[in-house]
Amino acid sequence: MPRYKLTIEYDGTPYCGWQAQGDVPSVQEHLAHAVKAFSGEDFIPRGAGRTDAGVHALGQVAHLDLERQWDPETVRDAMNAHLRPEPIVVLAAEAVDDDFDARFSATKRYYIYRIVNRRSRSPSTRTGPG
Repeated sequence: MPRYKLTIEYDGTPYCGWQAQGDVPSVQEHLAHAVKAFSGEDFIPRGAGRTDAGVHALGQVAHLDLERQWDPETVRDAMNAHLRPEPIVVLAAEAVDDDFDARFSATKRYYIYRIVNRRSRSPSTRTGPG
């Protein structure tokens, strides 16, 4: 069964976070719908980590297994076509060995915390007060 590593960027503002929770929109849920739409397969992508509600990602890594062999560029482009107009983009897809696991194969993670703690909103972000 071919395995693909995905590098994903998203604006987490409209989501409850990474993990699918059934009754509220999540990044993982939208990715799973995109997989189903282009491949016809039910697979929930597994992420390297989870983000909380409203948190953005610039290079979240996930993996997915598909029954059929696909060109990685087709996986990327097909998922992006089915993710529109959501603020989620698959930046890259690559075929990886079966022992690759987005969570357990990670060697490092980077986090940047930006907290706007003032009365007026920040013009450089969509979130914040006001």
